[in-house]
Amino acid sequence: PDYSTVGLLLLNGCCNLADKLLSFWLLCLLASPVSAAVVSVVKRVIIVAAAALWFGTSISALHAFGVATAAAGVGLYQLAPSAAKARDSELDEEGQPLVASPVLHLQAPHLGRTPRRQQPLLPV
Repeated sequence: PDYSTVGLLLLNGCCNLADKLLSFWLLCLLASPVSAAVVSVVKRVIIVAAAALWFGTSISALHAFGVATAAAGVGLYQLAPSAAKARDSELDEEGQPLVASPVLHLQAPHLGRTPRRQQPLLPV
């Protein structure tokens, strides 16, 4: 047997074992399945980028767009909780906004406000 092939197979098995152990450890730390999905997306983006660099494979524009979309989605997901906290902290004691917003009526149900009266689309 070729010992370099056996060595590479052994290295592959050790890396795979480390990957599974780290994944299990990380899942134990995360409280939300959504957070685990986000970590999985980040892992896949890193694997695709590392494989393209390692093997010298060119990435098409469509692949680059997909990787960028995944990375942007993860980034926006991370920003969403802080944006929601900032928005909710700008309410007075009655739940009314301190700053007027033209789209606030779209968010009325979860703020406890009464929605604006809707005008009919067609004359009655």
